Parts: sequence; C-alpha cells; structure tokens
Amino acid sequence: MWSNASTTIGGTATCGGVGIYDLDGDGTVEIVQGATILNGADGSLRGQGMYGRGSGYPGGIYAGFGVAADIDQDGQMEVVVGNALYDSYGSTIWHNGQPDGFVAIGNFDDDPQGEIVVSWAGNLRLQDDDGTVLWSGNYTGERIGPPTVADFDGDGDPEIGIAGNGVYIMVDGNGTLIWSRSVNDYSSGFTGSSVFDFEGDGVAEVVYADEEDVWIFDGPTGAVKLQESQHASATCSEYPVVADVDLDGQAEIIYSSDPSIMSGPEQGIRVIGDADSSWMPARPVWNQHSYAITEVNDDGSIPASPSANWLSYNNFRSGDLASASGGAMTDATAQFVDVCNEECDDGMLRVVFRMGNGGVETLPAGVSGAVYTRGDSGWTLLDTQISSDALAPGDTTSGWVFELDPADVGDGPIRFSVDDDGTGEWITECREDNNEVVIEDGLCPS
Repeated sequence: MWSNASTTIGGTATCGGVGIYDLDGDGTVEIVQGATILNGADGSLRGQGMYGRGSGYPGGIYAGFGVAADIDQDGQMEVVVGNALYDSYGSTIWHNGQPDGFVAIGNFDDDPQGEIVVSWAGNLRLQDDDGTVLWSGNYTGERIGPPTVADFDGDGDPEIGIAGNGVYIMVDGNGTLIWSRSVNDYSSGFTGSSVFDFEGDGVAEVVYADEEDVWIFDGPTGAVKLQESQHASATCSEYPVVADVDLDGQAEIIYSSDPSIMSGPEQGIRVIGDADSSWMPARPVWNQHSYAITEVNDDGSIPASPSANWLSYNNFRSGDLASASGGAMTDATAQFVDVCNEECDDGMLRVVFRMGNGGVETLPAGVSGAVYTRGDSGWTLLDTQISSDALAPGDTTSGWVFELDPADVGDGPIRFSVDDDGTGEWITECREDNNEVVIEDGLCPS
C-alpha cells in the first residue's frame, strides 16, 4: 500500500515495533514507531517527538515501540515514551529529564489517570501521568525488557512482570521485588513477555520465552507451570502471545523460533494449547507488541475513542479479560426491542436489539452482538455489531438495528447473542446464562 524509507526514526527500528492507533478520533489510523508518528493512509510523516523514543536499550539504539493512550483523560490520545509525553503531532506535553525507556501503562493509585511503568538499562521506575517519578530502582543489572502489568497475585492491585539479563522478576506496585527466577537469555537481555489467566482464578500467569524454552510462570510465586522446549531464539525483543487461533473457545500460545548455534534447530511459528482443554477463553486477536485490550476490536479494526484499558482491565501486554477489580463482575445481557416487517415485500426485515449490563462493574467497549437464524442445518450467523462505548452497571446500548434479508431469515426463529462475534465469547462474566434472546413472532410471512 505504501512504504516510507525517508523518515528518520533514529536507531530504534531494529527489534522495535509499530503501534496502530486513531490518535485524534477521526476514523483514520496513525502509525507510532517510538516518537515518530506517520499517517496511516499514506505513510507521510505527521510528527516526531524530540526527546525519548520508547527504547530501554542502553543508549537507546535498539527497540523503540509505539505506545499511545489517553494518559491524562482529557479525551485525546497521547504518544507515550519513557521520559516524555507527546500530542498526536509529536509536540511535547511534558519532559521529565529522566532516561528514556520501554513503557507499559496501568493504574496504580486512586485517580482515573494512567501511570507509566518505565524500564531501561536494568532499571525500573513508576511515573505519574505528569511525569513525576514515584519510585525507581535497579533490578536486573545492565539489560531489561518491556514491562507487563497485571494482577499477578489476585489481591486486586497491579504488579509488574519483566525480563532482564538472565532473570525474570515480579515487582509490586510500590517497587518491592516479589520474586525472581533465572532464565536463559544472555543474547539480548531485553525480551518481552505476555500475561494471561489460563485457569480463570483471578491470578494471572506469565508467558515468556528465552533462548531455549517457552515458560508459564505462576504469578504469585514464579513456580513453573509449563515448560515447552521446542523453541530456539537468539532473542531480541519478541515475546509469545495468547489468542484463540482455532476458535475453539480456549486460549492458545503462539510463539516464533529461529535456529541458532547456541539455542537449537527449531524454526518458524508454533501454536500450543492445553492437552486437557481447560484453559480459559481468549480473544481471536493480539494486534501489536504494545497490546492493550480496549485499543483493538475483535475484527482487528481500531476504535476511534477507546476506553482506558487501565480502568476496564488494568493490565498491559495481557490478554486477561477479568475486570480491573479482579473478578468477573460484568454481565452482558441480550434484550429484544422491536421488529418491523412492513417492508418484507421489498426484501427488508428490520429487527432491533440492544445489549445491557446487569453486573456491578463497567462493561468495556468493543463487545459484540450477533444475530443468527435457524435452518435445517442449525444456526447461521447473519450479522454482528460492536458496542462503541463502555456500559456502566444498569445501562444499555442504544438500539442496534439489524437490516436482514427475509430470504436469509426464512421462517426463523432469530437469535440475538451478546458477547458473541460469531466465533465465541471473550468477556468473563458473573452470569453466562442470559446472553441470548430468541424471537419467533413478527417475522416476514412465508
């Protein structure tokens, strides 16, 4: 579609990764690579920040990542690097004079603004939304990777998981080291990691790959829960991701291998699942290195005004779909509103449904609703819609109008199912038995 070889990104392209966001909410996306911002439509340069580039490698010569979010909750997304905050054109909002670094975003206090976790050259610090340093320390020597944020011990508060030179560590939200585990990564020392609650117990697990193995570590203790040895990598900043790749309603782990003398012969992409078929459901998408759940829809499209991920889930580089309070306290409900069959002869049947939230926690934006009809071969998907805004407890979406072809509907019935994009569920709810409604009356006559 386009390429841009003329834009100066600096030394951060090697081992780095782009982020895709709709920074100004106009329905078109922008591309963020470190502090460089490109227009997604044609690749032209939109802006470039003058301070940090989102790299925690010593000297900032490798691995700049694209991270953006509405940190200060003013309704506009900002580009986030380790020591500065830029607007959507790369102009500086603040610069705190600290070293640049890899970043993650979470909520570590009682206000709605996001806090920024920064890792660089073996160090880790937490910054407030205005750049104020809340705490800082050295944890892993000279190298450290991009951080993850999740509730790793089930206490309702976020912790930070991060890989370094030969070690993986878990740090509490106040900077206290919780545990560390030796790993085999001395080739780069700045690999990433991901997070998922495979067991659905409210306690997240770490998914990490070093030079030889893929690991799942227990969140509270660091104990090994899985070791997969069919892996090889000289490592850069890559990490395994978690998604439902075969649409079986359960998570799988996806990781890459590349043969090297020190690591082994494996090469290519591998997908592994649970032999006992007990892992929790996952989304079918994990779209970028700086992944946050609310910043991409299930179909891969980018929302114009995403809700703050730290208020809905309070995690980063995590696929865990439990609410930010630490439990499944949302409840998507299916509601029938109306049917209009006056245009059946013209090939149009309009049916109106809406989705409600019967839980006690906010239902995030991006939840799908699907309409099916039943024929001789079972239920057939006709159409889907996606919620654009978060739903507070007791609220409903506006009416979702589905314009259906009577020939597709036949004699019916029609089923409306929420938390359903035609491939499966991805929200963990307090109730799963009220997600659908079936109507048989008022359809077009045969």
